[in-house]
Amino acid sequence: MPKLSAGLLVYRSVNGTIEVLLVHPGGPYWARRDDGAWSLPKGEYQVDQDPLTAAMREFREELGVEPPSDASPAFLGELRQAGGKRVSAWAIEGHLDTATIVSNAFTMEWPPHSGLTREFPEVDRAGWFDLNVARSKLLSGQVGFIDRLSELLSAREQPRRGSSGRDEFGRGAESELGGHRESLEETERTTREREGGTIGQGRLHDATEKRRGEDEEAR
Repeated sequence: MPKLSAGLLVYRSVNGTIEVLLVHPGGPYWARRDDGAWSLPKGEYQVDQDPLTAAMREFREELGVEPPSDASPAFLGELRQAGGKRVSAWAIEGHLDTATIVSNAFTMEWPPHSGLTREFPEVDRAGWFDLNVARSKLLSGQVGFIDRLSELLSAREQPRRGSSGRDEFGRGAESELGGHRESLEETERTTREREGGTIGQGRLHDATEKRRGEDEEAR
């Protein structure tokens, strides 16, 4: 059975730009790695445990502070990392001073085969990143959570329509359809032109994900 993990994707808005909180794993194997090495604060749980409760617990352990409590977490679903681990995540708005984090620690033999045991922080640093930078920092198997957060926030910002069928600005669906007709036609043409290339890119992406499996399974 694949391992189960759960975490929180904390976000904030700074001058209209959405930023997310990510953590960098501690220990010698990750010390020189940056892009593609960061993660949501998360940790493993058992099949009979509540994943959101586990996500809250791991946040406390990895950062040494309580999770944000001003908003209700929004479930972002589950992603499967290249190594097979299944990761569930919740988005929640909040703020954290990354200079104040205090992570729990783990012990391991280091250097290898030396017989010596050393202690390392589970998380050696945390940082706030805008969504584009976060995509490059994250383990590849977790990047999908950034896309889901972006979709969630975009959906919340959509103007709501009343019973009249017009939005809060008084615009009707017919005017929107007319205004978007040209862009839709252009999108269809672009999609047809790129169809073949997209398949090839997808196969290359799958091969890359497979090679990264061992690293992501460790995290």
